[in-house]
Amino acid sequence: MFRILKKIALFLLIMALLLAPCAFVSQTMYREALSDPVFAFREGTTTLVAGDSHLEAALNPSYFPGSVNCSLSGESYFFTYYKVKHLLGRNPGIRRVVIGCAPHNFARDYQESFLFGAKLRFMEGYYFLMDEPGKRLIRSWKSSYIQPFLIYDLGIPLHLYRNRLLLKRCTGTRLLTRDVPFFGGFKDIAPIRCNAASVKEKIKLYFGRGENSKDGVYGSSYMAEYLAKIAELCQSRSVDLVLISTPVYGGYQRYIPSSARSGFEKIITGLQVSHPSVRFIDASDVIVQDNYFFDADHLNRDGARQFSTYCASILSEKSYCR
Repeated sequence: MFRILKKIALFLLIMALLLAPCAFVSQTMYREALSDPVFAFREGTTTLVAGDSHLEAALNPSYFPGSVNCSLSGESYFFTYYKVKHLLGRNPGIRRVVIGCAPHNFARDYQESFLFGAKLRFMEGYYFLMDEPGKRLIRSWKSSYIQPFLIYDLGIPLHLYRNRLLLKRCTGTRLLTRDVPFFGGFKDIAPIRCNAASVKEKIKLYFGRGENSKDGVYGSSYMAEYLAKIAELCQSRSVDLVLISTPVYGGYQRYIPSSARSGFEKIITGLQVSHPSVRFIDASDVIVQDNYFFDADHLNRDGARQFSTYCASILSEKSYCR
């Protein structure tokens, strides 16, 4: 028995000695990757667009001069905070941050599934942006947490074959935005006409069968907390923060549970009391034509062109709509 244990210990020691240099190189490359030129926007970029799929599909930088869209489907405010923090640090020329904001962004069950539930795997691409409090919040024994912990904190090169960021750093190849898992960008959706059936499907996805509230209180406290952290971050850097509700298909608003509507208004009002410079633009009814929607709450290519032009116009004004 002692011999077997001795052999196991020797094997583990050899593996540790072999992995140590790889781990050191891997961690060094991830740290260096955060300073890569891929995160530096072109000169003249003053507006950073971030958030989930709503702005990902709605705001085309081609029709919004001076903007860059880094939105990504499924991105909650927890992840947006770390992304915006990093990109503002790399781009001192950014003077305004635009983030999508609607009742679904605070729907507890839906949003927290990305932090603690079945969709936790989503966070792997953001992990090496996070600080210790963020990692501590999502820490668990699930493989979706353990794997990025091993990769980024310990430097163990798991799934190296699919890690384009690390592979390109190893080979000295220039990084592109598509190599960065959290970067995102404008999503050009083909002109498909939406129908009313998708409205109830989306409401059920975000709010479930009930009102997505607990003990009579609507919304995720984590989402409210991290949106406030984004506001504090922007304020500390003298950057304007604009929250905007993107257009939704006709009838969508009336299906949102009443507690979600009133809870959303309370969250936004509270945020503006503590951070008076934050502006909220309700553009949910700016576009009403059916043929401009992909589904109940996402615009298609034609709708994005109209909405992007609208945003470029309204945000060029000295005062924004509340």
